[in-house]
Amino acid sequence: MPAYFTGQQCQCVELAAKIAGWEPSRIVNEPTAVAVSELSDRHENGEYLIVDCGGGTLDCAVVSLKEKTFAVLASSGDNALGGYDFLWVLADMVSGKFPNVRLNDVFRACENAMDMRMPSDEILRIDLGDESCNLPVAEFTAACSDIHSRIKETLSCLRPALDRLKQKLPGKVILAGGATRNPILSDLVRQVFGNKVNFLKLSAAGSEIVARGAAIIAADGTPATEILGRSLGIDTQSLDDGSQDIMQILLQRHVALPASCSASFKAVHDEETEIILYEGESAKSSENIFLDKISIRARSEEDIKVELLVENATIVVRAVGATDDNEKAVTRASSLPESVIQEIRQQAEERFTSRAKEKIGERMEGEQTGDKRAGAGDEGEKNKDGQVSKRTRH
Repeated sequence: MPAYFTGQQCQCVELAAKIAGWEPSRIVNEPTAVAVSELSDRHENGEYLIVDCGGGTLDCAVVSLKEKTFAVLASSGDNALGGYDFLWVLADMVSGKFPNVRLNDVFRACENAMDMRMPSDEILRIDLGDESCNLPVAEFTAACSDIHSRIKETLSCLRPALDRLKQKLPGKVILAGGATRNPILSDLVRQVFGNKVNFLKLSAAGSEIVARGAAIIAADGTPATEILGRSLGIDTQSLDDGSQDIMQILLQRHVALPASCSASFKAVHDEETEIILYEGESAKSSENIFLDKISIRARSEEDIKVELLVENATIVVRAVGATDDNEKAVTRASSLPESVIQEIRQQAEERFTSRAKEKIGERMEGEQTGDKRAGAGDEGEKNKDGQVSKRTRH
């Protein structure tokens, strides 16, 4: 699972797995799986920086290895940034040079060009068989400046966490994910962590590392301590001036899991008080991610003790007052009935079968007419200026 996914995103992934007929036995964050994949056989204690950049997400983590036990020390990420962002920039830049070529084919050609690119190349060649074009790497790099800034910001977020833990900056780096083939990723790591960092040679293909690490964990039960990716807190109101929408953090991000805490608050109303749980770093509750809520009966000014326990992807929130208490487990488990899941699974199988038959028919028709490109669906469209529309990007 991408380490910086929200609770809702994680729930969607687990539900998708269940619809596909799988029963998740353990949730492993991708940087942890990368570390296990590449370090299990090395037996080299120390701290490692993991940068996992796939098609649509970026995860960065500092992982410690000590006596075959892995512990995540700090993490940051961007759950809407990845290799496809680079490809869309490239497709935008060259699509006008192929006015008669479908966007799907232009995009695939850009992907091939990025895959074939060598660090020393100064020209990107976009080849579509009978047609091709060359683009200076420097021009493409300049066009991606906004993406580079977001990556550097994500990497830089690790430094304050390491300072709080009194941990030195890691000197060894593991790059994983297909997008890390882009040389700019290693350049950005050096800009943030210094030129002396050592990039480890991978024992598996960059796009396979996460799966390999997860398989090792599933087979061997490798000890790995995860951390809280986002802070947890509740919505509060100031007793001094009555200002509302105040996020009171109870568990800070980067705390090792399992973790627990408790804090006391005063009820501001008679009758019922809501304890509303959020995850995020904003000082305003409304700018964070809502998780769940519980209610407790209490009189105004009465003390309410709020307790949190985070363990095994479950958050237990409990509120205790003078005359009442309430407890609720906030899990990522799906709330959909099994009958609904089975119905969705059947519909998906029917759509897959129908689409497969259409693909076969289109391919046969294409072979008969000489259109070798038949059977591929568009992944976007061009606007009136010939530029790539990003409506179907995510």
